[in-house]
Amino acid sequence: MDGALWVALAVVGLLVVVGLLAAAGRPVERLAAGPADPPPGSYQKSCLGCSMDGDVLECDKCKTNHKTYSSRSSIDTKLCKDGKINNFGGKLVCASTAPVSSLDTYQHSCGGCSTDGKKLECQACDSGSGPPFGPSSLADRGKCKYGIQNVGGQLMCQNSPPSSPLDTYQKKCEGCWQAGDRLTCQRCPLGQTTVLGTPLTNRSSIDTGKCKYGIQNYFGTLACRPKGSG
Repeated sequence: MDGALWVALAVVGLLVVVGLLAAAGRPVERLAAGPADPPPGSYQKSCLGCSMDGDVLECDKCKTNHKTYSSRSSIDTKLCKDGKINNFGGKLVCASTAPVSSLDTYQHSCGGCSTDGKKLECQACDSGSGPPFGPSSLADRGKCKYGIQNVGGQLMCQNSPPSSPLDTYQKKCEGCWQAGDRLTCQRCPLGQTTVLGTPLTNRSSIDTGKCKYGIQNYFGTLACRPKGSG
């Protein structure tokens, strides 16, 4: 190998070393992070066109309770403790994490509910007149001895219904409350009918003013007791 070739190889080697040293002194360029994956939750089955914009989940439309689609909905996923998102009547809400008692009924018409142990907050409660559903809160859930209900979009304590000595419904029905003369029970068993060992129940209500001889559960339906019944 002649001298000229040695010199050329030495120059190339020197350039390689200089390049490596220069690269070692430069900060590493990171690839830009792509959009985050959408979070888990039941919304995936009833919302369309969903994507992430930073921490915000946006969906083009979500199915309502009337099986139509709502307009665009979005939610800041940082608000959701367990990271799961649900579709509540066309509105994106956090999956509910608040514990529910056997007397509570609000959970059937409110979504995105959480508690700090005392205050109960729901991101959306059905007012009975359709969407949009507004938020609602209850300052001290511990004061609700007979459970919590949603009344017109507002969380409220349920009152224990007055009971006549002739009434028998309360022996089998649960989650009962009364507003005026209207008695409502969340769960009344349909006789001995069960599915996989779990009794089938029905929500029922009745005008108590019409029941002179008390109220009974008649196969899942609140009914007036007939005269002379034992």
